[in-house]
Amino acid sequence: MPVTGAQKALPTVEFEKDAKGKLKRMDFSLGIKALSHPDYLFAHFAQKKTVIFYFSAKCIHCQKAFPVIQKLANELQAQNIQVVAIAVKNNTEGDVRDFIRQYRCSLPVFHDSEKKFSSVYGTGSIPLVIYVNERGEYIRFKRFNANTTPNQILNLAGH
Repeated sequence: MPVTGAQKALPTVEFEKDAKGKLKRMDFSLGIKALSHPDYLFAHFAQKKTVIFYFSAKCIHCQKAFPVIQKLANELQAQNIQVVAIAVKNNTEGDVRDFIRQYRCSLPVFHDSEKKFSSVYGTGSIPLVIYVNERGEYIRFKRFNANTTPNQILNLAGH
């Protein structure tokens, strides 16, 4: 059966597996600097359903995706599912703080200033969305689509 344009537009969703086919787990012990909520540690999100929005404050695609992510975070909050944002290293702390102010970001925002997150999970493509279940297993959304990605995440979360 031929692939339609609508099918091509769907985000590529992929469970991350190791060489033995076992699902990989998110390493929440990475020491990523919290900017918006200074008392938060990335480790606070271990063993909880979490959505990670990996972005650049200067990326137009990330800027367009962020309001959708913020809305999704509001929907997931009722299910005790946290959404966090992690800014890429090439942003200055000022860039990220400006982004937080400009978009009235209420999410916990971290800055990957030492490339601790990107060296393990980065794909070179942003925005990157990762859904992590309570066991730490994660699913990577390789392409963000404002029309389909939020619904896929809501389905994964049991919404």
